[in-house]
Amino acid sequence: MIVTDDHITYIETNLTFYGITDRDFKEDLLDHICTHLEKSNLNDFETAYQEAIHNLGGYAAMQLIQREKNEKALILSFIRRKRNVHLTCAINSVILLIGFLFFIFKWPFSGVLILIGFSQLILITIPFIIYEQYKLKAQKMLLLNK
Repeated sequence: MIVTDDHITYIETNLTFYGITDRDFKEDLLDHICTHLEKSNLNDFETAYQEAIHNLGGYAAMQLIQREKNEKALILSFIRRKRNVHLTCAINSVILLIGFLFFIFKWPFSGVLILIGFSQLILITIPFIIYEQYKLKAQKMLLLNK
């Protein structure tokens, strides 16, 4: 069967209607459906299209795959932010520790290191931790309200 531009538009519209909003996922589904239609021996587009949708598991399965993909992206963003918070806290702790060691041994630049450490703590680390907690709460709400 030959797939025309009208068929492609129809398929895209149906995918949007049934809740497939992720652009990349929609393009992948469109490609799979068109490939199935082109390999189909049926001459009727509607029958071949319904068969392709059935072979992919139906619209509900597609929506479930999209939801799982979104949840995975949400969890990965949480992990990335958590790693960044830990890295920022570690760098801040090292700078403060070195500053205090310099202060204890009366080495030069101890005041500068302590000032940098506390400045980073106040201006970067604490706001970053507060932002991370806010995003974590929002993401938990999204995951719980599936």
